[in-house]
Amino acid sequence: MVEPESGPTPLSDEMKAMKAGLLRMSQRCEKFDVAAVYALISLKRMSADLDGFVDKMCKTFDFSSGRLNVLMALFSADNQSMALSEIGRYLVVTRPNITGLIDGLVSDGLVERIDHPDDRRLIIARLTEHGQEFMRWFVPQHIANVSELMGALNQDELRQLAHMIERLRERMRTANFKPYGEFKPESKIAAG
Repeated sequence: MVEPESGPTPLSDEMKAMKAGLLRMSQRCEKFDVAAVYALISLKRMSADLDGFVDKMCKTFDFSSGRLNVLMALFSADNQSMALSEIGRYLVVTRPNITGLIDGLVSDGLVERIDHPDDRRLIIARLTEHGQEFMRWFVPQHIANVSELMGALNQDELRQLAHMIERLRERMRTANFKPYGEFKPESKIAAG
């Protein structure tokens, strides 16, 4: 049984309870790696917390985090424009979802659709002057909040964290996960 190490930051009561539950589970299951499961749960909780923070912030502007992601992608692109298919690949979003996100941003006057000059099959999304103005106002504030959050870690820790997350993402793509198989209970379910 491998137990997660206690770090310099004290655990919240809910994380203490979760850790205790994982330790109990490790006594019931062979080869249960408490540290691995605890790390995965911590990542999932952090992801949920981040999503909640971004959603709350986006409600201030009456749009979704998906629309914000499109604006951030366009603001960082050359000429502040990208083909819709490129935005989809960049953000890992399906074509119908990108179309819906762009429709909303177009109706808000933040983005415009333009025909690709060389390929009539491609549509390009580009920040409007209003969209550029909004992003020039928004991004410095957003980066200040990101810096406030990530200020819990020093530069070396930030690089290590990014590297470890990339290693996990690569593992997700290349791991040889075993199928779970069919559940065949030995006990009979009591008829109700």
